[in-house]
Amino acid sequence: MKPLLVLAAISLFLRFSGAVARHRPSLAVSWLGWLTVGLAGWLVASAFGAWFPYWAGLAPAAIAAALSRRLPLRVSAPVVDLAAVTLTACLSTPPLPAGLFAVLAGVYVGVGVATDLLVAALDRRVRYLLPALVVAALVGLIPNLFPRHLFQYLVDQPERIPRLGVTTALKAERVDLPHGEVAWLDRPHGTPKAGAVFFHGYNALGAQQGPALAVRRALLDNGFMVLSVDYPGFGDSPAPGLEADVAAWDPLPGELQAFDALRERLGTDKIFLIGHSMGTGEVARMMASDRPLLGAAMLGGGISIGKPIAGPFWYARFNKLHRFDPPFPQERFEQIAGMFHDKVVAVRAMPEQHAPLLFVEFVYENPDLTLSRDAFFDLIPGEKRKALCRASHYLSSTRIDSFLVGDPIATLRLSRLFRANLDLNATPAAGGLEKKSS
Repeated sequence: MKPLLVLAAISLFLRFSGAVARHRPSLAVSWLGWLTVGLAGWLVASAFGAWFPYWAGLAPAAIAAALSRRLPLRVSAPVVDLAAVTLTACLSTPPLPAGLFAVLAGVYVGVGVATDLLVAALDRRVRYLLPALVVAALVGLIPNLFPRHLFQYLVDQPERIPRLGVTTALKAERVDLPHGEVAWLDRPHGTPKAGAVFFHGYNALGAQQGPALAVRRALLDNGFMVLSVDYPGFGDSPAPGLEADVAAWDPLPGELQAFDALRERLGTDKIFLIGHSMGTGEVARMMASDRPLLGAAMLGGGISIGKPIAGPFWYARFNKLHRFDPPFPQERFEQIAGMFHDKVVAVRAMPEQHAPLLFVEFVYENPDLTLSRDAFFDLIPGEKRKALCRASHYLSSTRIDSFLVGDPIATLRLSRLFRANLDLNATPAAGGLEKKSS
């Protein structure tokens, strides 16, 4: 609730200050006021889960500013409010539900009209004093409301500002699996077209990390019901203790249970496996099981050149991620890495006949994966094909506290890639074998 209230409160601040600025005789200040109003409309839609760059709000505001001498404010202002919310909500990945959008748009346009009437009724001296108070309030409040990491993100990566998006993290249903892992269920708007079990990359947040949220949004945009698994020790899944048996670190039992839980909720065998980065190895392991599949996708697959999975680099990351002090016994770590997280071993164990596999390469890939992904692809047996996504390995997205921040266009591109390449009309068969429907 807090992230929603934070974004909604800031959008109202912006809407009010923009309304005041539009009354200034200066053309530049008036334009700034219009753009601020458009930004407010984008932000309020983002507060309720929309995921699209801020220019969805700036575009209609700029048009209204250009026509402000010809159209009365009482006409143009509500149109800009409605257009900013509508564009952001409808172009979002996935779009906001129609019912939520209708209520949000109606309430926000009404608040905008009331704000404009209030500003027009204020004495001129008070009217011009209020923006200064609003700015002062924003300067004082924003650093305390928004995490400081957000501002550092923009300072460190200014090239992402033109396509910046900010939204609240997905509200998923928690599913506690019998093996002890935690999974997260996302339901699409309307009847699901198929299911997807999602396996995340190497990050302490597990399925709640930024790139995972972006992938989940791309799947939801295509009508998938998505169940995302936190491996042992990642996300909300508890880590086995220092003295636990090596088998307790195996993600596969929980992943098989997650598949069965999704199939039960979905009521059909139309299920895909989707893995990102480290999760591509889990896709390979699951494809060697007897679960029926429509297909699978590996996103950003490859091998870390010069960083063996059981070597010192990953050993240090393992201890840091799980906060082991004293360090986890190295010999047991090597067992865990070799048995459960070696992607080369996993793909070599895949059957020759399996459901179709989509291998997604990112244009802006990590250097070691760029060097190794072709060799990794060649190791995969059976039916497979490549697709190229014009995005970075992490989909230009990061999780900052309770906010998803980054480039929503990367998510949109992945969504379109899924739509073009994942066949929902196949008939699943035991063992992941595919039989085409007649």
